[in-house]
Amino acid sequence: MLRGRRFHLTPASPWVGIGRTPGRRAASSSSRIRAGGDRSVLLGLHFPLQPPHPRGRGSVATGTPLEYLAFPASARAGIGQERPVFASIPSVRAHSLLPALLVTVASALLALGATWPLPRLLSTHIPGSNVDEGAFLWNLWWVRFALLDLRQSPLWTDYIFYPVGVNLATYTLTLLNGLLAIPIERVAGPIMAANLLFLGSPILSALGSYWLVRTVLTEHEPPSLERELASFVGGLVAAFPTARFVYAALGQMNFASTTWLPFFLVGLLRLCRGARAGRLPILAATGAGLSFAAAALTELTYAVFLVLFAVPLLAGEAAWWWQKRMLPGRLLLGLALLAATATLPLVSLVPAYLVDRELAQAGLGEAARFSADLLSFVVPSRLHPLLGGVAREWSAEFRDLPIAFLGWVTLALAGLGAVACWRAARVWVGAAALFALLALGPLLTINGQDRFDLDGLVVSVPLPFLLLHYLPLVGANRVPNRFSLVLMLALAVLVGLGLAWLLRHLPRRAILVGALLAGGLVFAEHRVALPLRSATPPAGYHQLHAEAGDFAILQLPLGWRNSYGTLGREWTIVQAFQWAHEKRLFGGNTSRNPPIAFTYFQRVPLFHSIIQLEEGKPLRLNALAEDQAGVPYLVALFDLRYLVVYRPLTPPGVEEYTRAVLGAELVEEGELTIYRVPRLPPPRRVDLGTPASAGALGSGWGEDEVGAGGVSLVWATARQAELFLPAPGGAATIRLRITPLLYPEMPSQRLRLRLNGYDLGEQVLPPDWSELSVVAPAAAWRSGANRLVLEFAHLASPQAVLGTPDPRQLAAALDWVEVEPLP
Repeated sequence: MLRGRRFHLTPASPWVGIGRTPGRRAASSSSRIRAGGDRSVLLGLHFPLQPPHPRGRGSVATGTPLEYLAFPASARAGIGQERPVFASIPSVRAHSLLPALLVTVASALLALGATWPLPRLLSTHIPGSNVDEGAFLWNLWWVRFALLDLRQSPLWTDYIFYPVGVNLATYTLTLLNGLLAIPIERVAGPIMAANLLFLGSPILSALGSYWLVRTVLTEHEPPSLERELASFVGGLVAAFPTARFVYAALGQMNFASTTWLPFFLVGLLRLCRGARAGRLPILAATGAGLSFAAAALTELTYAVFLVLFAVPLLAGEAAWWWQKRMLPGRLLLGLALLAATATLPLVSLVPAYLVDRELAQAGLGEAARFSADLLSFVVPSRLHPLLGGVAREWSAEFRDLPIAFLGWVTLALAGLGAVACWRAARVWVGAAALFALLALGPLLTINGQDRFDLDGLVVSVPLPFLLLHYLPLVGANRVPNRFSLVLMLALAVLVGLGLAWLLRHLPRRAILVGALLAGGLVFAEHRVALPLRSATPPAGYHQLHAEAGDFAILQLPLGWRNSYGTLGREWTIVQAFQWAHEKRLFGGNTSRNPPIAFTYFQRVPLFHSIIQLEEGKPLRLNALAEDQAGVPYLVALFDLRYLVVYRPLTPPGVEEYTRAVLGAELVEEGELTIYRVPRLPPPRRVDLGTPASAGALGSGWGEDEVGAGGVSLVWATARQAELFLPAPGGAATIRLRITPLLYPEMPSQRLRLRLNGYDLGEQVLPPDWSELSVVAPAAAWRSGANRLVLEFAHLASPQAVLGTPDPRQLAAALDWVEVEPLP
């Protein structure tokens, strides 16, 4: 019962509610009093009666439960003069779609303005500054190409890092964006698809953040203009933060796509609210789960963000249930439904992720470098059109770009919301504090310094990110300043609370002006001059696409990159041009990869020479002769048909040397220069253990060696070792000269051969050098490089079984491999 509680009343037009008051019989909720005489009217807005927080002077005491409240129309003027904070607007309804539509339109206009002139260059340019933008453009093409053209999972590819290939489960594939882009890409191409997704993200994020702030305010505010305006400005904070557009300027579209984060929080809040009311809100739980899955399929790091965000929110819920001495059964059921809905779309990622579980970073990586400086919270972006120069001076000592700028107006309004509405704000203050601390990284850094001299004692201040790093899966995040993205979501709610409180204390005519001013200042302080670059591929790539066949091209510049380093001269935009020709490339960009994805290319003499030239290092002696000796086998192995040179990014001298090694003939000259590589008869037998055979060795092999009698050989150092063989054009016999590691009382060594997944059977290796042969049918072969996997029964260490200094785990040694086509 609500005896003795005070409730604020709202003058509404044309209806004011009637109901039970002291000394008056309760009226039906459907009854109405016609206007006349005293002109009592009916309030058409229905909302729960709750005790107000401090909000002005218009209130009424009651000793009985109130359903609706009757006012004489003559009381309107007095209540209006008192400025009750629940002053309602007739056109605003609790479930009206009009505010959401207005928010969407306004956000769309702001998104166009924030990214101008991109809207007039949608089919030719993408945001970025020659960092990562090409990789994310490539993502959109690859998801569509893998699913619709190759009919395979997009989580693995050998169209880059060819022929080794890479697992993309641990790569920033932005899988959901790739799926959403398919219909756009098929009509207008990947550049248009990338831009429309980028522009759509802040629009949907603004809508979701508006709903988030509105959901929080609805618990404390009835429908009112103040609530809608405060929710909209709060949504701007989360949808247009500095971090989003700085990440876009770096080409990192995964962190410029925060679309689904606020929708998860809205669903979680509605789930908790429904559970408190004794209901099981299935729709809210399902929506939250799907939003979680959508965020994770956009960027796996978002899953960590949302789990951590749920902690303070659910802690607040747990405190409420504990205070009520009630068991939260419906809440737990709803959370179980949420978890199931979130997990099911992610199940397909688990096997691919587990394959590369050993790729988790060692140590803290570069977390200290990519942490937010404490001062970066108040230092604008260097890309700000007005404050960029000042920002560069203020952030000159920072270790990284000032990405985590929170905004001065944003902080002021959030602080006001935290102080003036503490009971409603405390959970969000906790969330903001948590993410601010995590964004600061493993050690507190102030103006580039993480070591502080305290009267002769040099100390560092460890922060919670260190603990987070040791959690399974969660610790894979190596860039703490990314937590600033979810920090802005917490600040958005606090801004909404603060602005709603402020608007309630403004004169009525100043409400709209105040809200527009606040929104304009919030938008202006986060403004970023977004760099753009042309992503239009040269016409020559389309000529390569017109040539039928699944073959490889050697593209210059040539390079390989992961999150920790670069080999050669890698440019993601050159990789992105693959959408225009759809041929296999040797270089590529990924997040994490096994060592073979780098060491393979370093071992191949031609690739090693190109890397040396691109990095400005001298070539080895006799490089030209050694490189040319291996060319016939490489051309046949890779089905290498063209040398393609993108001259604007290729260092001097690389083109001339590579052309000389390959003996390539000029086809087209210009910005994109194309050479045809002549096809030479490949050697039928490859002598392993020599530089010319390096292209045949995949994973699982040691270094080149010379054995007894001057025999060149390589040892298999894993139970599964890979050889790459050229396509014979039909059925062929594969021959190997091989010997197992010999030692006393050794068990029989068994060898099973698989060619491109086709089982060729198992054989027992004789205890000495021998020649094994197996017939591979035509169906087992494919064009280009063919993957022959040698599966051994066991490994042994010469140090353990022979007493030699060699600690390696060995299975068998190979002298040569031969492919002989069958007649």
